[in-house]
Amino acid sequence: MISTPSNPGRRRFVQAVMAGCAAGAMGLVGTRATAGEPAPGRSAGGSARRASADGIPDRPADARTGSAVLAATDGLSSAERDQVFADELANGNLPDFLRSFTEIELTASEAAGAQTAVVLVMPDYLAVGSDEDWLRVPLTCVAAQRLADAWGLQIPTTKVVDAAWKQAALQLTPSPLPAGPDMGSNAYIAKHQKLIEEQRGDAPHDLTAGQKKDVVVSNRMTSHPSSVAIYGWHGRDGVPIQPLSTAHEKAYTDYSHGIRLVGGTVRVDGEDRPFADVVADSALANLLSDEGPIGTPHY
Repeated sequence: MISTPSNPGRRRFVQAVMAGCAAGAMGLVGTRATAGEPAPGRSAGGSARRASADGIPDRPADARTGSAVLAATDGLSSAERDQVFADELANGNLPDFLRSFTEIELTASEAAGAQTAVVLVMPDYLAVGSDEDWLRVPLTCVAAQRLADAWGLQIPTTKVVDAAWKQAALQLTPSPLPAGPDMGSNAYIAKHQKLIEEQRGDAPHDLTAGQKKDVVVSNRMTSHPSSVAIYGWHGRDGVPIQPLSTAHEKAYTDYSHGIRLVGGTVRVDGEDRPFADVVADSALANLLSDEGPIGTPHY
């Protein structure tokens, strides 16, 4: 539930965070701050970058800003808020910069005849709003999968998440908030957005990593069909705060979770193939997976 806590101290904290962050947390691109260190990375050609976003609807002219969506979901249950976030995104209410995907390259020495795979990834995590006023939003894995299906995209594997961090143009330092019952609240979501943007400063919207944990697909989904697989949030040393985990049920989300979708098509040694086919292929899966073939990369 996203509601004001009954404890007076916690209630004051949540109210203060909401008042201080809700209106100003989104779109702090113009705020000057010390950003993370740039890392080697490369962008795909313009046509390739935009092609991955072809399935995403255009943003409506009257779409709500990130601040407005945040305010509209205050007080809703977690499930109700998830539906609002998913509906906003399904209608195309996401910043334009998220439609410009970036190429990353993965390799596998044991893949039969295959040397490299090129995957297109979103430069940041799914967010609602405009380029000027936007908010990264957590989604349940089921809602994320529905969007990926509708848009012809894919939820990544742990190996793709690792590669995105290594090849990111900007590697941020994770900013964890205190653990507790408010981790799924709007106050925490807004506070975390503010912390990330203060660190990111006025850096361009190139591939950025280190700001969130990823919802991923994994072989563990077979043995834990009611769980969401979470991984990542890499520190500056490249070690993820969150090892691969299926501890939470599918309905769980909190402020630290992000959805970074990737292209539904992978270029394997110059040939385009469906991501799902490559990651399920015993001869090619090691290009995209550290777990061997993933037969059902889908929630």
